[in-house]
Amino acid sequence: MSPLLAAALLGAQVPAAAPHGDDTYALEVVGTCVASADLRARIDHILGAGAYPQRRIGAAFAPEGPKGWSVDLTLEIEATTSTRRLEAESCRAAVDAAALVIALAIDPDAIARLPEEPAPPEPAPPAPVPPPAPSPPPQQPPAAPRSSPLEITGGLGVGLAAGLLPALTGAARLSAELGRNAWAVGLGGHYAWPVDVTVEADAGATLQAWGLDARACYVLRTGRPGLAFDFCATGHAGAMHGRGSGDAISAERGVAPWVAAGPTLGLRWLSRAHVGVFTRIDALAHILRPSFVLTEIGPVCCTGYVSVLWAAGLAFGSQPQSRNGTRSLATH
Repeated sequence: MSPLLAAALLGAQVPAAAPHGDDTYALEVVGTCVASADLRARIDHILGAGAYPQRRIGAAFAPEGPKGWSVDLTLEIEATTSTRRLEAESCRAAVDAAALVIALAIDPDAIARLPEEPAPPEPAPPAPVPPPAPSPPPQQPPAAPRSSPLEITGGLGVGLAAGLLPALTGAARLSAELGRNAWAVGLGGHYAWPVDVTVEADAGATLQAWGLDARACYVLRTGRPGLAFDFCATGHAGAMHGRGSGDAISAERGVAPWVAAGPTLGLRWLSRAHVGVFTRIDALAHILRPSFVLTEIGPVCCTGYVSVLWAAGLAFGSQPQSRNGTRSLATH
């Protein structure tokens, strides 16, 4: 019941109740909001024990608006009739208000016997807030991988040259490489020892050749310390030198350039003392072939379309320290 409605009910003039007799009050209820027995039970709860004769009450409940309800009360107490109209927001509120007004009309002292509403329970103390979980220590970012330093390797050796001159001959080779991880670039040079060619009984020539090379290599290292294979693409350029032999043509000399390209395969092993051995073989496809011509005789020789150079010898190289402080294998 709203405060305004309660104030209006309490301030209304209610006929004085007659002394209690042996008969109780008569109650008639109209409407579907509440049954007569339920409304009487609520009135008796307020009045308590006792009899109230010569009292007739009528209560007509009717819907009011979308949700509200109205109650028209007819109170006949000791030949005095009065009416009341109550409005409430719901059926239950209308029943509560009607029960209170009817009880006070029957016995104005019933308000003193109303049970006090229990005090609202004290709110439970708030649950203790658990302490915040300790934050994990900040993780250090992973260290960036260190790039392998440049390494210098080289070799000096001797071998054979086939196809570069008219006959198989010995050769010397010098090479150097600069590499990082599995890749390397290198420069080298070789020299093919002189070969004597006889054209006639008293005439011929002495021929020799040299060359320079540049290469790019992929280095495949094995599981054995210091052992690596080189797979290179190599370009060659050089010259063949010729000198006539015999009394009549000994003064004739000539130089003829040559150019070639091809693969190179190499195998090297380096100890932790930076010294080891190597072997390598070059296959040359000649793009520009040299030849040597004597004035009175004609061509003495020319280089073949394909030649092969092989060498083996001493290898050396740098081996920078690895991350754990020990020496690492040479890479190039």
